[in-house]
Amino acid sequence: MARLPSRADHTLMAEDDVALEATTNTWWAYDCLAAHAGRVLVVNPAATRVIAEARINTDELSAEVLARLLHNSFICEVWVPDEPTRGYRQLISHRIRRAQEGTRLKSRIHAILHRQQVRCPHRRLFSRRGREWLERIDLPEMGKLLVKQNLDLLKSTEDALTEIGQRLARLAQGDEREAVLMQIPGISIFGALAIMAEIGEISRFGSPKKPSGYAGPVPSLHRSGQDNSSGPITKAGRSRLRWILVEAAHVAVRYDRQLGRFFYRLRARKGTNVAVVATARKMLVIIWHLLSRYGAYRGRRVEMVARTFQEWGWAVGEKDRRESSKDFILERIRHIHINDLTRFKRDKDTYYLTESA
Repeated sequence: MARLPSRADHTLMAEDDVALEATTNTWWAYDCLAAHAGRVLVVNPAATRVIAEARINTDELSAEVLARLLHNSFICEVWVPDEPTRGYRQLISHRIRRAQEGTRLKSRIHAILHRQQVRCPHRRLFSRRGREWLERIDLPEMGKLLVKQNLDLLKSTEDALTEIGQRLARLAQGDEREAVLMQIPGISIFGALAIMAEIGEISRFGSPKKPSGYAGPVPSLHRSGQDNSSGPITKAGRSRLRWILVEAAHVAVRYDRQLGRFFYRLRARKGTNVAVVATARKMLVIIWHLLSRYGAYRGRRVEMVARTFQEWGWAVGEKDRRESSKDFILERIRHIHINDLTRFKRDKDTYYLTESA
């Protein structure tokens, strides 16, 4: 692989077509080849069954099969994201892994306390008061050491998550699509940026159903002759996009009347898992319409949207915002056609958006 740039420089010409299997370092190899070849296609190996299901599979045989498929235009091509989108995907993937590490560390601390049959007197173990209690708790020497080290690791992980969150919030400032997506209850700054990183340009999808096939929350279908049956969801495509939408759907059904009615009606017949996946699929259709027309979402809760934009502005930070917190919120709510909001409440505080209010 290290010799690829020099080999591409000496062997490839502008008239050449190249097929490349998607793998870990695909985009580095793609950039090396695209600089010299006329066309580079990234191939989905799972969809290229003649390679994926081969009993004898070597690099040489796979390369020959790819060359034959390319010659006959039988390649199942993968969309190639641009450089910023690749960076977003890497950062989002890193953020998810760090969040998982934090969850594991909390579980270890819970396990240490459970082994000693010690119960936290506070409602939340990892609140400020809960952590102060953890630092004072009387445990055996080994247990105390494990709690201390896990708490130190947890603080490091949380600091990293805060830094990543701030970076994502700053990156999202320059994209108008983020504000459009955040109209939907359950989609936060992170969720909106992650969805856009996975989808890319919405113009790639010619109809509202296309993104659902791309994310995979659609039922599998078998149709042959008189036999017509459906099964579990395909889980094909971008698993991270599917996960983000399912997580957002859990929140959306609590705050969006339309999605809530759909979810509870389906849950009564099919169960929770089927209902939440179907809701995620419905949200993806809504996302297609919103991004295609940059319109207003009918199910939005205006004050909730303003609070989400306020959190976004706080995450960006005063130093990196181009305007005040108030103007930051105003600019984005007007972009999504909210023109009559003068104030909103957060907990017990009221925030005013105009001087006259």
